[in-house]
Amino acid sequence: MCSARRKKLAVFLCALAAVGLCYAAWVQATGLGVPCLFHALTGLYCPGCGVTRCANALLHGNWRAALQSNAAVLVLFPFFVWLALAAARSYLAHGSVRLTKRQNTAVYVAIAVLVIFGVARNVPALWFLRPPAG
Repeated sequence: MCSARRKKLAVFLCALAAVGLCYAAWVQATGLGVPCLFHALTGLYCPGCGVTRCANALLHGNWRAALQSNAAVLVLFPFFVWLALAAARSYLAHGSVRLTKRQNTAVYVAIAVLVIFGVARNVPALWFLRPPAG
């Protein structure tokens, strides 16, 4: 493993963490998050609607509110962590992100889950999948 790659990865992760914490502080201080353009244009909920509230609830240790805000992202969170670790390991070993066939298949399954969730949360009978107003 190249020490230059380790350094680049560390800088990237620190920058990503800094941006995430700044955004979380901004949302906490102002109550303003990134609005969903899809929801604004169509009135429908996309698979990502409620992610900011989900992440904010997790930062406060409120698992129930996180689940209510975006159940799919919360359930898929361990997968996203696994995928990020696999990508980092691949970058350190090869200098590029090369996912295995199994990892690519898992990504397609996760995309399918998110698409199904996006459709399901707009079905009137499944109203409980929608993020809380607010």
